[in-house]
Amino acid sequence: MDINIKGRNCVVLGAGSSAKTVVKCLIDLGAGSIIIKNRSIENAHNLQNFAHFRF
Repeated sequence: MDINIKGRNCVVLGAGSSAKTVVKCLIDLGAGSIIIKNRSIENAHNLQNFAHFRF
Protein backbone atom coordinates (compact mmCIF):
# COMPACT_ATOMS: atom_id res chain seq x y z
CA MET A 1 0.00 0.00 0.00
CA ASP A 2 1.47 3.35 -1.04
CA ILE A 3 0.17 6.31 0.95
CA ASN A 4 1.66 9.77 0.50
CA ILE A 5 1.79 11.59 3.87
CA LYS A 6 4.02 14.48 2.76
CA GLY A 7 2.34 17.79 3.56
CA ARG A 8 -0.85 16.17 4.88
CA ASN A 9 -2.62 16.97 8.13
CA CYS A 10 -2.63 13.90 10.40
CA VAL A 11 -4.40 12.97 13.65
CA VAL A 12 -2.95 10.55 16.20
CA LEU A 13 -5.36 9.08 18.74
CA GLY A 14 -3.60 8.34 22.03
CA ALA A 15 -0.23 9.36 23.41
CA GLY A 16 1.38 6.11 24.56
CA SER A 17 4.46 4.37 23.26
CA SER A 18 2.76 3.23 20.05
CA ALA A 19 1.62 6.79 19.35
CA LYS A 20 5.21 7.97 19.81
CA THR A 21 6.31 5.55 17.10
CA VAL A 22 3.49 6.71 14.82
CA VAL A 23 4.44 10.37 15.36
CA LYS A 24 8.09 9.61 14.57
CA CYS A 25 7.04 7.88 11.33
CA LEU A 26 4.71 10.75 10.36
CA ILE A 27 7.53 13.25 10.91
CA ASP A 28 9.94 11.11 8.89
CA LEU A 29 7.35 10.88 6.07
CA GLY A 30 6.96 14.69 6.00
CA ALA A 31 3.52 15.20 7.54
CA GLY A 32 2.39 18.81 7.26
CA SER A 33 0.89 18.87 10.74
CA ILE A 34 0.17 16.35 13.46
CA ILE A 35 -2.74 16.69 15.88
CA ILE A 36 -2.55 14.57 19.05
CA LYS A 37 -5.82 13.61 20.78
CA ASN A 38 -5.59 11.94 24.18
CA ARG A 39 -7.58 11.65 27.42
CA SER A 40 -4.62 12.87 29.48
CA ILE A 41 -3.47 16.37 28.54
CA GLU A 42 -0.14 15.73 30.31
CA ASN A 43 0.65 12.69 28.12
CA ALA A 44 -0.42 14.60 25.03
CA HIS A 45 1.94 17.45 25.96
CA ASN A 46 4.79 14.98 26.52
CA LEU A 47 4.26 13.56 23.03
CA GLN A 48 3.97 17.07 21.61
CA ASN A 49 7.33 17.98 23.17
CA PHE A 50 8.87 14.86 21.61
CA ALA A 51 7.46 15.85 18.21
CA HIS A 52 8.79 19.42 18.46
CA PHE A 53 12.23 18.04 19.31
CA ARG A 54 12.09 15.84 16.17
CA PHE A 55 10.96 18.66 13.84
